Amino acid sequence: MYNRAAGGWAKHWDFMLIDILCLQIAYILAYSIWFGFNRLVFVDDNYRGLSILLVVFNILVAILLNTMHSVLKRNIFEEIKQTVKQTLAVIAGAMVYIFSLNESNQIDPVILYITLGIYIVLSLLTRLLYKSILLKHKRNTKNREMLIVGDEAGINKALEAFGRMPEEGIRVSGVVIVKNENSLTSIKDTDGADIPVVATLEDAGEYILNKWIDEVYIAVQNYTLMPEKLIEQCSEMAVTVHQQMFTYDTVAGRQWVEKIAKQPVLTTSIRIPKPRTMIAKRIIDIVAGFFMSISALIVLLFIAPIIKLKSRGPVLIRQERIGQNGKRFRCYIIRTMYLDAESRLKNWQGTLTPKTDPRIIGNKNGKTGIGYLIRKSGLDDLPKAFNVLLGSMSLVGTRAPSPEEWDRYEFRHRARLACKPGVTGLWQASGRSRSMSFEEATKLDTEYIANWSLSLDLKIVLKTLFVKHK
Repeated sequence: MYNRAAGGWAKHWDFMLIDILCLQIAYILAYSIWFGFNRLVFVDDNYRGLSILLVVFNILVAILLNTMHSVLKRNIFEEIKQTVKQTLAVIAGAMVYIFSLNESNQIDPVILYITLGIYIVLSLLTRLLYKSILLKHKRNTKNREMLIVGDEAGINKALEAFGRMPEEGIRVSGVVIVKNENSLTSIKDTDGADIPVVATLEDAGEYILNKWIDEVYIAVQNYTLMPEKLIEQCSEMAVTVHQQMFTYDTVAGRQWVEKIAKQPVLTTSIRIPKPRTMIAKRIIDIVAGFFMSISALIVLLFIAPIIKLKSRGPVLIRQERIGQNGKRFRCYIIRTMYLDAESRLKNWQGTLTPKTDPRIIGNKNGKTGIGYLIRKSGLDDLPKAFNVLLGSMSLVGTRAPSPEEWDRYEFRHRARLACKPGVTGLWQASGRSRSMSFEEATKLDTEYIANWSLSLDLKIVLKTLFVKHK
């Protein structure tokens, strides 16, 4: 029987428990420092209730923000970042509770400020100390007896992986080379130690039957060498078997094991965000899209008559664009050019700039007009808020290409369609959206998708607002 490691937040329940103890100690110390050590925090009903609430907030933050993810693998800088995020979120939740329910009359907020300072330091030091003890114990206690079966390339790859993660507690007792053309008697691990070749593939089943083997690790880089008979024998003996997935170092992006129609598959994608972050992004899109749509209607109420007065034709232009994964959609923008724009350009003499461009509505004799102001402020894209609400676009994303651009796409350009197009993006936040080359825009869009996060979206929105109002 195989003891599968817990997943998600439950995997590191011990760190969560230690964090709760640190929070309670910090809270008690803060109370004693502020009111004196002759008063007990748990005697006061209000402060006792807040103590329980802090525990609840601590658990919720750890689960929702996933602050314990890869806690054993992250470096000290990442540990500091996650500790600060955890502590700030917990104390912020408590502060909101106090002020929203008018509890500030019974509970002094200063207690929480002092708690925050003590909690950050105590939690960080305790995590680092406990983690060092735990890792040392795991490295010195290798309680998983593993036999590796595979070709030379696969075995070396597995040994390298095990060497990088000694905390897994794996001890490789031997290897079985599927096709031992070089008649090897041993293979060196990452520490330079010799791992013996304990059997041939034909005798491997018999070897497992008579030896202490907890698990068998199948590591073949060539699918045709898969030891199917040995896997059947291990299954009959109830010996746990792990099969290394066929991954390729040349593949760009991230890889993930999941199930489709109950079938295990290896998924490769440029980015694999967590479902909750995608839900949060969609909620942000709906809220932002709602307020932007109202703003668009108000802006159109004032701008439409001016555009009509300056230039005949529609106020809005309907455009066909290519969305996520090649799905076509239609969006609207506010028209900023004359209908006879090209004929006006033919008669133009001089340097062409946004301020002098005769195609833009209102520009005349070097003076700017309504069209320039709309473009400069970014109001021409405001009607795209309706697409954000409908879900064909996002507030932040990649640049949506036209069908003509899409027809000229090469393989590397197709990566831009891996996410929803946005009203703004890295290309627009750069301040060179209208002068940027196609290849530059493609590079920025691909970079955005590969490194996407909610914090990156926030940075892009703030930078876009700064660029527009510069």
